[in-house]
Formats: sequence, structure tokens, C-alpha cells
Amino acid sequence: LLPGRQVCQRRGIFVVGSNYWYLVQPSSLAYFGSLAVAFALLLLRLRRRGHEHVLSFLLLANIAGGLTVCASVTVSSFLFNMVVAKAQFYVLLEPVFWLASLVLVATATFQVPSAQRMDHVDV
Repeated sequence: LLPGRQVCQRRGIFVVGSNYWYLVQPSSLAYFGSLAVAFALLLLRLRRRGHEHVLSFLLLANIAGGLTVCASVTVSSFLFNMVVAKAQFYVLLEPVFWLASLVLVATATFQVPSAQRMDHVDV
């Protein structure tokens, strides 16, 4: 994989093998799109009907957990494979790194309270 800066300078932003190329693949778009729709529908149902079962919180925490794992792999790959191992500090300026960091923080902070609410639901 080439760093995004070199990809943009040499051949354009959506070159095969770049970090940005993976973001626009139909399989990635379908996966993250279906997760977003499922999350929105489950959250809407939970807010309208309240918690009826432990699964109402578990499914939301599960979806957030999957996104947390995807984002944490991306962030750790950038940090340890490029910044620490190769001293390529310009990687910290990549938009993909900051997007993954934002997703990591947002999903982790949502996931913990959702999992804690499961303790208060009668099964």
C-alpha cells in the first residue's frame, strides 16, 4: 500500500491498493451501509418502544463493537506499522487515519453504556 500523499500526487486518489481505494469498493459500501441502516432502525425502535428485551441493547452494542474493531485495526496499523516501525510521521496527516480515529472514539463511547444497560433489563 502506498501512502495517500504519494497516491494523490502520482496517479490520483482512487488507485488500486491505496487506503482510499478500499473505501469505495462495492462490498465495503454495502457492508457499512447495511450496518448503518440496521443501527439506525434498531436505535429508532429502541427509542420508540423502549427496552423490551436484552437484545435491544445487545444488538446495538454488537454493531458498535464491530465498527470499533474495524476502526481500531486501521488506527493501530497506521500507528505501529508506519509511524513507530518506519518513522513515517506524515501518515498522521492522512484523512483515513482521522476518520478511523473518530469512528473508534464514537463507537467505543456508545458501546460501553449500551452494554452496561443490559444489566438493568429483566430477561
